[in-house]
Amino acid sequence: MTSFERMLAAVLGQEVDRIPVTPIICSASRQITGISYAQWATDPDLATQSLLQARELIDFDAFITLFDLSVEAADFGQKIIYPPDNTTYPDYSDHFIKGIEDYHKLESFSWKRAQRMKNIIKIIENLVVLKGNEIPTVGFLWGPLGVVGMLRRPNNLLTDMVRHPQDVHRALKIVTEVLCEYAFAQCRAGAILVCLDTLYASQSMISKKMWEEFEGPYIAKVAETIRKQGSMVLLHNCGDRPYFDVQIKWLKPIAINFADLPDDCADDRELMQKYGKKVVLIGYVDTSILYLGSPEDVKAECKSKIESLGKGGRFVLAPGCEFPPNGPLGNAQAMMDVAKNYAKR
Repeated sequence: MTSFERMLAAVLGQEVDRIPVTPIICSASRQITGISYAQWATDPDLATQSLLQARELIDFDAFITLFDLSVEAADFGQKIIYPPDNTTYPDYSDHFIKGIEDYHKLESFSWKRAQRMKNIIKIIENLVVLKGNEIPTVGFLWGPLGVVGMLRRPNNLLTDMVRHPQDVHRALKIVTEVLCEYAFAQCRAGAILVCLDTLYASQSMISKKMWEEFEGPYIAKVAETIRKQGSMVLLHNCGDRPYFDVQIKWLKPIAINFADLPDDCADDRELMQKYGKKVVLIGYVDTSILYLGSPEDVKAECKSKIESLGKGGRFVLAPGCEFPPNGPLGNAQAMMDVAKNYAKR
């Protein structure tokens, strides 16, 4: 099977020749081409070449176009820091939303005049044109709460959600309008799956009730936009004890990439019982092992995940989050080795 056929079969619950693997190689790919993180994050052609060379080296089963969580915020006007060798992030000494009145500065716009979003669309188009018949390309968006949190700072946003909810809702409505158009563009560019980052739907961030009030209805509109284009909805949540139940309720994803057990599951067995037939499980290899462990450590971790989650099908081996930007790429290869030599089914 090609990677495209393998991934598509897995998410549709069909038989595969082996467990699909995506090490979520994103910014770590720049190690191969020798460019800086800043170059990788701002030059779509250099980024495309890095991802293509990473795939040639490691032979993984899906491109994931996660660049950093400030893409959307940058295009809303947030100042961004571009370190040479680590992840891009907002300049929190100069928030776009400095006070409550600034929520009303947000205005809707088209991705076509948004430089960082345009870069992502170009990268998706490049990958689809060059490798679309062999390997699927997965789009990526930060959820509405995440984007507003980048503009305001998460701690301040959480306070505002309690004290000034209407102002926050106004901002979320505008951000959602932009994200729906951006998701539409990713689908039209050829992404067969689009991943929505729903970090706030976890015990790391806010209560389940608050997530349903402040993000569920908004991000559901983005998910519906994706489905209407014939693409599939994938979720990414690397928070502690994520809320699978309400995310499935609102977003109806085909798959969830996660880093921790859901809040209503005590172990992998209960996870499989409750959710193994509802969604494709993607995960949940410990990124600290990928960063600090040896290839043998990584292989042991991957075998453990396959044994507990992979034998019933509808499973993709992956980290719980992006492969560490400065992590050893040999550990990504170790993941592939396990799938090819151990995980036959």
